[in-house]
Amino acid sequence: MLNPWTTYFTDPKNLTSVVASICTVVGTVVGLIALCKGFVEYVKQGAQKRAESFLEMRRKYSEFNDVCQHLELTDNPDSAADIEGLSFAKKRAFIGFYEELALMTQSGLINWQVAHYMFGYYAIKCSDSKIFWEKKNGGLDSGDHYWQLFNAFVKRARTEEKHLKERPFRYTIYRL
Repeated sequence: MLNPWTTYFTDPKNLTSVVASICTVVGTVVGLIALCKGFVEYVKQGAQKRAESFLEMRRKYSEFNDVCQHLELTDNPDSAADIEGLSFAKKRAFIGFYEELALMTQSGLINWQVAHYMFGYYAIKCSDSKIFWEKKNGGLDSGDHYWQLFNAFVKRARTEEKHLKERPFRYTIYRL
């Protein structure tokens, strides 16, 4: 008696069907592997884009070292005149930087905790500085609707500051 499997594979019609089925399965597996690999690369590319955006913002922020130094001096009443030396354009650019940062955090391009950790301190200092905002010193109007993103960033930074004081280990695990 003949083995049914032997006759099945020796018949050319059946053999073609088997080969076509094997090719379909192999093609499907290769396609799924390629899809998974593509997804992993997409995720890596997103992380790389966020890292590039963060590094670009850090580079831009280094242009404001003089503003940060002036804001540090606002705690000292004797050096209040130093902040008066900042031009209107420099102050506007500094606030504009924070508005860009706020947009980037809202869009998910930069993680909020990272933005707060790296840039939040001086946003709060700037918001609290009466001299920075005084009109007679070329100041800006902090209540102006043009600075809503900055004010929202500062509000969120203050909230985050409270959370950070309650749980200081919170920033040990964050991602760009």
